[in-house]
Amino acid sequence: MKKIFFLSALLGTAISASAQFAGGTGTASDPYQIETAAQLQAVSDYATSCFILNNDIDLTDVAWTPIASGSTFTGTFDGNGKTVSNLVIENGQNGLGLFSRVNTPGVIKNLIMRDCYITGGSWCGILCSTNGNWEKAGGTFINCDIYDSSIDGGDCTAAFAGAAGGSFEGCRAFNVTVEGSGSNTGGISGNNENGGHYYDCTFYGSVIASSNAGGICAFYNGTCKVDTCFKNCVVYGSVSSSTGTVGGVLGTPNWNSTNAHIANCAVFADCTGQAVGSFGGNALRTGSWSHDSYSDPWNGGLCAVNFNGPIQDCYFSGIISKTSDDVKIAGVCGRNWPGITVKNCYYNSDGASLSMGDGEEPDKK
Repeated sequence: MKKIFFLSALLGTAISASAQFAGGTGTASDPYQIETAAQLQAVSDYATSCFILNNDIDLTDVAWTPIASGSTFTGTFDGNGKTVSNLVIENGQNGLGLFSRVNTPGVIKNLIMRDCYITGGSWCGILCSTNGNWEKAGGTFINCDIYDSSIDGGDCTAAFAGAAGGSFEGCRAFNVTVEGSGSNTGGISGNNENGGHYYDCTFYGSVIASSNAGGICAFYNGTCKVDTCFKNCVVYGSVSSSTGTVGGVLGTPNWNSTNAHIANCAVFADCTGQAVGSFGGNALRTGSWSHDSYSDPWNGGLCAVNFNGPIQDCYFSGIISKTSDDVKIAGVCGRNWPGITVKNCYYNSDGASLSMGDGEEPDKK
């Protein structure tokens, strides 16, 4: 009798879950099918399962609760090339986004988001609040797009994930504004602290920060799990911060980061701040910090201070600005540390008159 009762309970659970969706059983071969806003919200109740979006969903006038809020999404969500539009959350709370927390082995792929507007606190993103963090490895975001949207938050704010410890492949943002009043504001993610990588990502819009800004990622900490952390990424528009470091690709890696390398990336963005580099703002927190400002700052087209390169096969096109007359400006590196190889790099001479503001000249071979 106990076995019969147990089987009945399992069947009841399966029937109950299936009844909330348009079809499917939640497995990889037969994912739950989503066709309405209510079904999309119900993903929260089955955060380890697999899902597929069957049609576009308009969230106009929907009071949205981020998926897996209070838990963690570790399943697979296939957007199937469909669009979720008009997500609006303006309550100023921490942890906002379409999804709340995503951890490994979670996957979000093939999803388009459009006309989304979020005003929140810390750890906010349009697609997801946190894709992992310093304690938990994040999931993988694959082939996701965000169009015509904006987000305004505090610490760790970005288009795809405010805080991150996971990876982003083929993620693209077009006409998106990201503004952060705290530290670490980025185009794709605010930070990354658990070895994630960024491949084939594009950001087109504005990143406006109070402390540390990156067109792809503002702050990278730890050991990247692959040899090159940033590869085939492109940034357009503008990246700026009133304090800290500014990078068109990466704002700054932490002093002990490993493999936070940048390869085959391009920046066509105006970068503004006090320690500016279109690829890497600062390879180390050098330049004598004093109350969130540099006493001897450098701005560079590719990086502000190259402390752990190498840099090769890269190009910068844009205008480099400075906040004070004592800032050294150069098209490649504001300061290239002795012994660091820089070769086959090009820059817009109208945006900077020198290749190196200070340090060793690049290899011209």
